[in-house]
Amino acid sequence: MSADVRGLNQARNNVNDGVSMTQVAQGALSEVQTGMQRLQELATQSANGTLTDTDRAALQAEAEQIQSQITSTLENTQYNGKSLLSADATVTLQLGQDEGDALDLATTDLTASLQNIDISTQAGAESALSTMQTNLATVSSEQGKLGAYENRLSAAASVLSTESVNYEASLARIQDADIASESANQLNSQVRQQAALSVLTQANQLSGQVYQLLQN
Repeated sequence: MSADVRGLNQARNNVNDGVSMTQVAQGALSEVQTGMQRLQELATQSANGTLTDTDRAALQAEAEQIQSQITSTLENTQYNGKSLLSADATVTLQLGQDEGDALDLATTDLTASLQNIDISTQAGAESALSTMQTNLATVSSEQGKLGAYENRLSAAASVLSTESVNYEASLARIQDADIASESANQLNSQVRQQAALSVLTQANQLSGQVYQLLQN
């Protein structure tokens, strides 16, 4: 049973690693989403007919910086060396002690899904508005997927914690019962030894009394 406790605790550690991994990815996506919302604002501003080419060039310069940062975030978001937002892959998390008791966590290459925009012209800015809506929807979908993974893993961690506590309690009761049994056996042995000693003492005393009577 102690092996079961250790196995459950390790499974819980595995699950917590998975939770941490999803949280790292979600934190990065939150930054990406903030950047994209700013890009949408810039595209909306650039699409306005009152702006000059010089105005739009300044907006485009900021947009390029933001897009560069978004790309860097996607490419560098990792957990223990595993890319979380720049590779189509599967990370298998072992959630229990049995074969097949696992969860496949799918990662998505968002660098291939998200499109850059060019708002240096009014027409480009108008097109960028549609592109940004698609990009934001893609990010939102990925956030939802990761959130679902985290919720499932958190629930699994709670179940494993409960099972581990129950196993440990059962193991403690068994160990207490073993100690109580051993104590009872030891007490019985002591009683038998004392009884035997008492009988032997009484026998010796009786023999002495008989000897004295014979002497008399």
